[in-house]
Amino acid sequence: MKSTTLKLIGAMLFVAFGASQAQASVITFDDQAGTSTLPVSAGGLTFTSSGGYAYVWTAGGGKADNGTNNLIYGLDATVTITRTGGGTFTLNGFDAGLSWYTSVNAFDLTLNGTDTISLGNAYQGYQFANLKNVTSVTFSGAPSDGYIAIDNVDFDVAQVPEPASLTLLGLGLAGLAAARRKSAR
Repeated sequence: MKSTTLKLIGAMLFVAFGASQAQASVITFDDQAGTSTLPVSAGGLTFTSSGGYAYVWTAGGGKADNGTNNLIYGLDATVTITRTGGGTFTLNGFDAGLSWYTSVNAFDLTLNGTDTISLGNAYQGYQFANLKNVTSVTFSGAPSDGYIAIDNVDFDVAQVPEPASLTLLGLGLAGLAAARRKSAR
């Protein structure tokens, strides 16, 4: 009986705390209409812009082109990513490069004023270690004469168990404790 009770408690705790693990997602912009202006909500994140131009662009053409839709912005624009509906997220990384109409062959992009990445003419994957549990990420710095292309945005959102599940878990554990006390008498 004791072994069965401990196994049951262990299984319930695994289910309860397993639900709070992060859920990884990748936004490709492929389900967005080409030439959509920002703001755009996709896959749980919202992309907004200020100044300049920012779009989800139809695949094809340009220096950084992987053959799929992507987010482009430039002409001194900034882009901010937030979690749709609010809350925190972790930005793991994305693919980025210089897009069409950009006369330079390299450009430095800053994220949240702390991370600087150097972009080239082709897409390159970038990973971030210190953009965990943030409420927003802002890309600052865009060529004044061209665009930056961003695709395959990899992020995590912590999944929080719903209150009803936690209540049921608590009641179940209380019932097991009461049954164990009763059988111990």
